[in-house]
Amino acid sequence: MVLLMARPIRRSDTSFIHFRKRVPADIQRLAKGRTLTFAIPTYDPDEPEIVATVTLGAEVKFSLRTRDPAVAKSRAGLAAAQFERFCEGIRKGHQPLTNKQIVALAGVLRREMIADWEDNPGEPEGWEIMRDLNVDAMESRPALERMVGRSVDRLLEREGIVTDAKSRGRRLEEAADALASAAWQLSRYAIGDYRPDQIAERFPDWETLKRDKPSESPTSGITINDLFERWIRETGPLRQHDHYMAILHEAAERTHWPR
Repeated sequence: MVLLMARPIRRSDTSFIHFRKRVPADIQRLAKGRTLTFAIPTYDPDEPEIVATVTLGAEVKFSLRTRDPAVAKSRAGLAAAQFERFCEGIRKGHQPLTNKQIVALAGVLRREMIADWEDNPGEPEGWEIMRDLNVDAMESRPALERMVGRSVDRLLEREGIVTDAKSRGRRLEEAADALASAAWQLSRYAIGDYRPDQIAERFPDWETLKRDKPSESPTSGITINDLFERWIRETGPLRQHDHYMAILHEAAERTHWPR
């Protein structure tokens, strides 16, 4: 059996080298027709990252924007790693994100935004406007979708995360808040204030969370009402009565109430 590996190829109608990867049969069954966004860093300050959105079919392919075979090989490797994470996420199915994971992912967006602009942030007024736009977006779900929805989706795709829709509002709010604080930090850099970024400390490290095995909590996803109802079922009316009487008896002992 011959395995079709991810490889850079040259197309006859362009001089740029392209990334091409066959989509496994199980992924075609599960996700055919879905879009996938690749985000490939170029490591060149004068060249923006490569962003390519493709529709899943029998294969995925897009331009690596280079004619240099060595550069193409490096970029193809990054694209292949992103694609494998995406396939892994599809095979696992929808996985709910914990609150800590949501905040950590928002921190990734924040760090990347600051890293892109911290050396030459431009004028502070532009970042103040950006901060206000993100803060205002948190007032409504449609505004959040317009402001940060695509950035959040691209990050999830890049990390191979397929999650449920239930926490989307929370993910968008955290992202908007993180980007608002990033804009504030960049406005400080723009006036020459490069003191340490203390806000960054509140975001958990995403790479550490990915390496660590998630803890299995017996109360994961359980609300206060769930716990109370469970207590009602386990104790029963008689036990509840005895429990309340014991509490009243102890209170009477401490306050000298008549019994």
